[in-house]
Order: sequence, then structure tokens, then C-alpha cells
Amino acid sequence: MKFSVRLFAVVILFSSTRSLEAQSASSILTVGESATISQPIRIYKISDLSFGAIIAGPAGGNVQVHGTMGSVTVPSSGSPTVTTTTSISYPGGSGPAKYGGSQSTGAGFAATATPQVACMVVTGEPSLTYSICVSGGTSVCHATLPGCIMSVALDAPCGGAVNSSGTSGTIQSSGETGTDKFTIGGTLTVGSMQASGSYSGAFSVTVAYN
Repeated sequence: MKFSVRLFAVVILFSSTRSLEAQSASSILTVGESATISQPIRIYKISDLSFGAIIAGPAGGNVQVHGTMGSVTVPSSGSPTVTTTTSISYPGGSGPAKYGGSQSTGAGFAATATPQVACMVVTGEPSLTYSICVSGGTSVCHATLPGCIMSVALDAPCGGAVNSSGTSGTIQSSGETGTDKFTIGGTLTVGSMQASGSYSGAFSVTVAYN
């Protein structure tokens, strides 16, 4: 009787060990999958930077253009629209001054050109931040006189949710949701008795999600 009890105990222990080995031979769980799609970031040019029509004077000087933007409207199709306000200042005295007439002066020069601050609208995913990079635009060149240029110093982008240094902004999550906006003004250096004619240049603006 004693032998039988011990044998029974050994059999039970052996059976329990085999059961544990069978349970640990494999294990299964379910892993979830997910994805988040954000709207692509886009930039729209509302207006170019124009210093308008200027009369050269005996003395050189700087002409400055700045401005602000109103509310942005984003249609269901097409580009955003926004109102802008431009301010311009002249050095006064015998320096360059605004041309207030309406007569063309030749050489392709549009004397009625209106000063205009450059305006941009950015669209994208609300609440995401983005970087701003401005390159070029350091001068404007005469249309027909090679080497005849005027230097331009661009202002840092400003307005909307753009930071104080003009290097980044935030796509709005309320109000003008899904958009941001900024202006770029500048200073044009006009030389003494600067050659008349049409001058032009260009700069690029790149935005990218951070």
C-alpha cells in the first residue's frame, strides 16, 4: 500500500510537467495597425513685392515697403484669397520720391506701378508647425542695361502665426483653420540719379513641415 501511494505521486508529478511544456510551446497575441494621414502643405502667392514707380533724385536713398494681410478665404476649389494693405516710405529731401502721375516714361517702365508688399498663404494640417526659408531677392536688374542694378534687403516673413524671426509658423486650428499667412516687405536702395527704366528680380520661398 505504501508503494502504491508513492508510485501514484510520481505519476501525477510527471504528468503535470508535461502539461506545462505543452502550454509554453507557442503563444499568440493580436497587434493593432494604424496610420494617420496629414494634409500636404502648400504655399500660395497672393502678390509679388513691388516698390512702385519712383523718381530718382540728385541724392540716393532707401524706399521701404511693408504691409499687413486681412482674413483669408479658402474656396472649395482654387487658390485662397486675402485682402492686403501696403505702406511705403521714401527718404525725402532730394532723394528718390514717388511718381504720382499717370504717364508712361518709356523703356518699358510702367509709371503707374502700384507699391505692393509680397503676400503668401500657407495651407495644411491644423496645429502642425512648419519652417520658412527665403532665398535670393538681393537685387533688381535693369531690363536693358546690363550691370545696372539696385540692391534689395528683404524683411523677415511676418504676420499670421509666424514667429518673431520669420523662420517658422503654425497652421491654424481655429479661426482661419487650416491656413497661415505672412508678408515679406523690403528696402530698395536707389542710387543718385539712378538710370530710368524697368527693374526686376525674384526670390524663392520654401515651406516644409517640421
